[in-house]
Amino acid sequence: MPISRSSRWKKQWRSGGNAGICMHAALRCFPKLKKGTQMKITLLLALCVFLAACSTTPLSSQDASPVPPERLHSFQDADAGSSRLVVTRDKGLFGSGCRTNTYINGVHAAEVGAGESARFYLKPGRHIVGVQPRGICTGGLKEAEVMTEKNKESRYRISIDSSSSMDISPTAF
Repeated sequence: MPISRSSRWKKQWRSGGNAGICMHAALRCFPKLKKGTQMKITLLLALCVFLAACSTTPLSSQDASPVPPERLHSFQDADAGSSRLVVTRDKGLFGSGCRTNTYINGVHAAEVGAGESARFYLKPGRHIVGVQPRGICTGGLKEAEVMTEKNKESRYRISIDSSSSMDISPTAF
């Protein structure tokens, strides 16, 4: 026996996803439509898209996909005594349509996509790491100071907040 549309949405709604909740709410509203409710439907659907888009999640560097070699531009040579910098971008729908240009000391080092992680090999000391959205995403360059130590790893996270602002910060992931 086929599953009805209503029970399918209820099942998705019960799974806890924002999209499932929004679709269930929209289906419940459609039978009650009256003249002039197009604006309400538009606002409801815009709210659904906004809620689903704002769900980004920190990701550990072990669980992230590695950035493909063709998008790694520099700082890839591991010398004896060098330090390792791991930069991981959050996963999620928000900002997933664009990549992040990553800079180290002003040099374009990589293009990191959502849910990806890049490893860079640096001389121990002070470095400036910058991130800037590219493609359809907007925003300016954000920078952070990174202190690296010989034969040690430093981990940083690229995140996008609900105001579409990209940031880079230290992380335990």
